[in-house]
Amino acid sequence: MLRINNIYLEKKYMKTSQEIVKSFIDSGYKHMDNIHNNQVFYTDNSCSTLAWVENNVVIEYYLLFPNLETPLHDHPFDNQMIFLRGDLTAYRQEGGKPETRFTVKFTDEMQNHLSRIMPIGGEHGFTTGERGAVIYNIQIWPESVKNPLSAAIQYSGTSMGPRHEKLIEKFKSV
Repeated sequence: MLRINNIYLEKKYMKTSQEIVKSFIDSGYKHMDNIHNNQVFYTDNSCSTLAWVENNVVIEYYLLFPNLETPLHDHPFDNQMIFLRGDLTAYRQEGGKPETRFTVKFTDEMQNHLSRIMPIGGEHGFTTGERGAVIYNIQIWPESVKNPLSAAIQYSGTSMGPRHEKLIEKFKSV
């Protein structure tokens, strides 16, 4: 407690984004059941649902369909990923700079791999193999999230197809 002019103030501690991610991992990837507006977000390449929302962090559970490519795109938040299983090749680059591209082919030996943080505007995409892939996408926003949505909606770049375009349009006014 802090005392100012005979008034006691309780110092509120806000966890860092990495402390929140660690709490989620330490929980055994436990999903919260009280997330406002949560639903299944279905696109041409994936289906997902929000798993954890705390302060400025939104963690989303993704099933990536087999044998598909998600084109180069970016998001208005820092981004991180936990790879769980499947066949996934991911690539990322600094915005508009193909010479900075690097690629990672995820294997079963990399299960539970937490990627490094990609900053706002970092372009990325991925391809899936025969088994598809299961991941957690981690959105790290500059400030607390009041209306959490899928990363598939908070998306800039070539769409994944007509179902994806319809999903984005549905949430434009939200």
